[in-house]
Amino acid sequence: MKGAKVRSVAGMPRPEPGKIFSMQPTRVGPLPVDWPVGMLFPRAVELGRARHARPSERVAFLVHGLAMNEDYFGLLAPELIARGYDVWALRLPGYSGSGEHSGALRPFHVGFSTAFYGWVVVSALAQLVRTLDPPPRRLLAWGHSLGAVALAAGITAWHGAGSPDVHQLVFEAPSFPEAVAFSGPAIALITALPDSVAGPFARALLMDDLASSRFAAQQALPLVPGRTSRLMLNMHALALANPLSRTVPPPPDVLKRSWFVIGRFDRLVDHGRLVGLLDTWQVTAQRRLLLPRNHWLSLTCPREILAWLAIT
Repeated sequence: MKGAKVRSVAGMPRPEPGKIFSMQPTRVGPLPVDWPVGMLFPRAVELGRARHARPSERVAFLVHGLAMNEDYFGLLAPELIARGYDVWALRLPGYSGSGEHSGALRPFHVGFSTAFYGWVVVSALAQLVRTLDPPPRRLLAWGHSLGAVALAAGITAWHGAGSPDVHQLVFEAPSFPEAVAFSGPAIALITALPDSVAGPFARALLMDDLASSRFAAQQALPLVPGRTSRLMLNMHALALANPLSRTVPPPPDVLKRSWFVIGRFDRLVDHGRLVGLLDTWQVTAQRRLLLPRNHWLSLTCPREILAWLAIT
């Protein structure tokens, strides 16, 4: 980001886009499943610590969403580091640079359902907790968009059966299939659009809230190239439209540790449907932060969110 001013948090340089995390291909032991697709667990996932982060008993685990990678957390990560967190991120399978070697059929394991993503996320989180030194005494897990859905699916499915003890869960603009603003056929149609149409359409849909932050605008452009391949973007989108992608309500003790950050003008997640879903889960108003923004919330107002969460 040539010519941009570098701001700082607690005296630490604010990182530039693309230089947030030291990602490494990591072999992860999958949690046991009885699914027939169990053999298709990624051979390696990209897992990495934020630059300038140090080992700590307070650990944050971040999972990005659709069309972006871990760079999405470029403003959130330094804020968490300044608060004493050892910050890690997972790159969802299939994203460019994920460490996988795509064969003729291999990429298709990333598009089965959100439950499949949840398996990958919770397996990576469990391994991270097992291997960190010192072991975390406080664990924050934060998912955005598709990453929030995967985090919820994994924590719910493996609750008490391999899922780590997460002290605080943050679901930012969660794109639960029941709350996605587009129908399954509409999503399928969008994924069929040529790049010349899909790129401008996506930017027009999502970019209006990013003008307040040059860093955010740099992170989001280009929307797809450099973040994920078009094929993988389509498959991640179709995972949300998959009839098998149905949200299982988290157990009550998980919801007691969960906070939901919602954009009022989110064009990807229907605000009314999401609120209705949270109502059925009996999520209290104190655990919902409603912001007058679009889909990319921690990319535009991380301090506001952390202040609400009372993360100090």
